[in-house]
Amino acid sequence: MIASMRVSEAKTKITAVLTSAGIAAEEAAFEARLFLSAQLGCALSELPLQHAAEIDMAALAPQLRRRIAGEPLQYILGETEFMGLRLISAPAALNPRGDSEALIEAAIELARGWDAPRIADICTGGGAFALALAHYLPQARLYAVDISAQALALARDNAAALGLGGRIDFYQGDLLEPLAARGLRFELIVANPPYIPTAELEYLPPEVRHEPVIALDGGADGLDFYRRLAQETRAALADGGYLLLEHGCSQAAAVSELLREQGFGIARVINDWGGRERGVLAKSGRSGGRE
Repeated sequence: MIASMRVSEAKTKITAVLTSAGIAAEEAAFEARLFLSAQLGCALSELPLQHAAEIDMAALAPQLRRRIAGEPLQYILGETEFMGLRLISAPAALNPRGDSEALIEAAIELARGWDAPRIADICTGGGAFALALAHYLPQARLYAVDISAQALALARDNAAALGLGGRIDFYQGDLLEPLAARGLRFELIVANPPYIPTAELEYLPPEVRHEPVIALDGGADGLDFYRRLAQETRAALADGGYLLLEHGCSQAAAVSELLREQGFGIARVINDWGGRERGVLAKSGRSGGRE
């Protein structure tokens, strides 16, 4: 590989390398820009202004080999973006997806006028949901839970980097157990639990198979955690509180039925930006004010 080349040449070369590895051309071109902006230390929007810069292709070679081997680009670069926030990315947690942003926008719209709401993020992973809600709802107090100590450490690091650590309490534990032990109640609970059926894990794209299986495996039908959440969140919600669950694009009906069986009313099904059903917003059967 040539030792160095200008930005436009490097973009063409990197795109060709990624495309030859089976990455779709449009995605490869976008990833090439991300590789280049990371090496130059500039924002993606500023990359066109760096057209005369020299790119050290030898330094990029190890990163490209990792990407060709299927490792997620976010892990390679050590960062990702969610809801306009730059987050640290590491193999301890799933990378947040753009598909999830529609759910968090719905949560922000729902809670914007609430006075000092308590919001819990279950299966927080690297903290994307809790961090976005804390950032865009400055009146809210967030409680983030994950069973993985490594994922929770990453979430804490992200909170500290964004200056949000003082408004989020972090707990290690299984779903709502650490919150129930403290008798906490919430106006809103959000969760993106594991929802891939176990038998489908081996067929996931290489990038996804690099992510922690504990955050992917949803049991035989992918619904194990939804059954538990439908039961456990009832006692944790304040009167008239809401539960917002992300799910796979074919699971809306099944998740909605599990919630109805536990007395929830389905407020809406939320589509992601691709028009696929991605989340269910449910309201507790109780009514009235906050405890």
